[in-house]
Parts: sequence; C-alpha cells; structure tokens
Amino acid sequence: MPEFRVIVLVLSLVMFVGTVACGPMEPPVAPVPEEACAAMCERFVELDCLEGKDTPGGKSCMVRCRETESSGFSTMHPHCVPQAQSCEEARRLTAEGCQ
Repeated sequence: MPEFRVIVLVLSLVMFVGTVACGPMEPPVAPVPEEACAAMCERFVELDCLEGKDTPGGKSCMVRCRETESSGFSTMHPHCVPQAQSCEEARRLTAEGCQ
C-alpha cells in the first residue's frame, strides 16, 4: 500500500510541474479596442438589427462583443460592421470579416 501512495504522489507532482511549466495559453486572437465594439453596436442599432438589442437575459451588444473579443477564441469582426448597409450584410461581416 505505501508503494501506491508514492506512485500517486509522483504522478501528482509530474502533472503539477507539467501544468506550471506550460504556463497559460495565449489567446490566438488579438484584443479589439472598445471603440470597435461601440461602433459595431451603434451600427446594429442604426440599422434596427436584432443584434443591437439586449438579449432576453439582459446582455447588451457591448457586453456580448467584449465577452466574445476577450475570449481569444472567437471574434465578431466589430471593425467591419460599421460599413454595413443592411442587417444581413452586418451579420455576414460578423461571421466572415471584411472582404
């Protein structure tokens, strides 16, 4: 039984050292300035798009944009949306980015 404890201890230390040595993951997407989210949300409101309105849970466009952009794993391409002429175009730009 003492051998089992030693094995568990060694494995725990190896896992801990491996985690510490790797450090935090860097987000693959660069952060977007707050102004880009504000401009995107303003354009959604001007076009009267659903995306410019609060969710049923009360999250504003700005909150959703900040959360998405700060995740580091996804983007709404907020710098592209202000050029949109319709809600459909704005949605396409959030999905595909500027062309």
